[in-house]
Amino acid sequence: MPIYEFHCTRCQERFEEILRNLDQAEEVVCPECGSERVDRLQSGFATLGAGSGPGPQSSCGPSSGGFT
Repeated sequence: MPIYEFHCTRCQERFEEILRNLDQAEEVVCPECGSERVDRLQSGFATLGAGSGPGPQSSCGPSSGGFT
């Protein structure tokens, strides 16, 4: 299930919620103050670019130790 990030417009708390679908976002309340005045935020992890995280790096160039 996806994790969505929210911001409470009343107390400024940032928090995450696990929701089955985005329709449930209308029912989200702030865990800090109980307000229903929350905004869904864009998640930063969805914009991961090549070479910006751990894992194998791919390249179109020749690799060392390859077949000759």
